[in-house]
Amino acid sequence: MKKASVSQINRFIKKANDTGRKVVMHFDEARLEYELGRAKMLNEDKAEPGDYVFKIESEEGGDPEEYIVKLEEREPVKEPIEPEPPTPPARTFEPSGNESVSMLMQMRQMDLESWERERRSMREEINQLREYFNKMLEVEREKYATALKTERDAYEFRLTLLQGNQAKLDEERAAIRETEQKIIKSELTRKMKGSDDDGMSLKDLMTIVAPFLMRSQPAAPQAQTGSTPSDWNQG
Repeated sequence: MKKASVSQINRFIKKANDTGRKVVMHFDEARLEYELGRAKMLNEDKAEPGDYVFKIESEEGGDPEEYIVKLEEREPVKEPIEPEPPTPPARTFEPSGNESVSMLMQMRQMDLESWERERRSMREEINQLREYFNKMLEVEREKYATALKTERDAYEFRLTLLQGNQAKLDEERAAIRETEQKIIKSELTRKMKGSDDDGMSLKDLMTIVAPFLMRSQPAAPQAQTGSTPSDWNQG
């Protein structure tokens, strides 16, 4: 076993790394780096795969501590794969004058067919949209017609009720007028015959007759001078 300096140990590790082998240190790397000045190495010159011992003298002067460095087998070197030569470009066909015109005509025909297909497709989409909107419009029209019919039926029902009430009211008014006329006629007949035993007085009779007469006759125009009915009687 011979002594090795820090630079020698570094060269050994570098040589192992350059040959494609990994150095696995099974010890405290920080302490080894601190103690490399006193490290001793076994079989430094061979640098073959295997375990190598670093012996580091103890600071107290006791037995040296041994540390193992393991050199793994060299990995086989892979040969570089040569890239395949590029495929030569395909030989282009150079048409003559007539062939060039024919190709242009064919391309133009293809473009026209493509445009025609697009136009038909757009026309179909427009027709579908028109049909969809027509259906939606028809649905909305039916909804509006139904709502309008419902509202009209409700108004007609109310009008029928009002007309029925009006007819009943007219009948009641006619009955009242007929009753009033009968009463007045009966009382006038009694007064003309001079039968006042059980009938009402002339004053009470006029109280009943006066409103009926006022309703049956047109209203008299009022004077422009602002006079009152009491003034008319006085005049």
